[in-house]
Amino acid sequence: MPNLTVKQVNMLTKGQHSKTSDGNCLLFVVPTRSEPDWSLGYTSNEKRRKKSQSKVGQLELGIMQPK
Repeated sequence: MPNLTVKQVNMLTKGQHSKTSDGNCLLFVVPTRSEPDWSLGYTSNEKRRKKSQSKVGQLELGIMQPK
């Protein structure tokens, strides 16, 4: 799956709750009751985990995606 673009993130922010991956363990999460945020998915001790990084307005998309 290709990396998320700014246009896609803006469309997802206005949509219903969802979890969208950019293909590099970076997740864009739109919860039902709070603000959308960036999360990092990883595996530790053979268990899948998710760590919230920041709210959408705090960091830019280019900073969150690895180059």
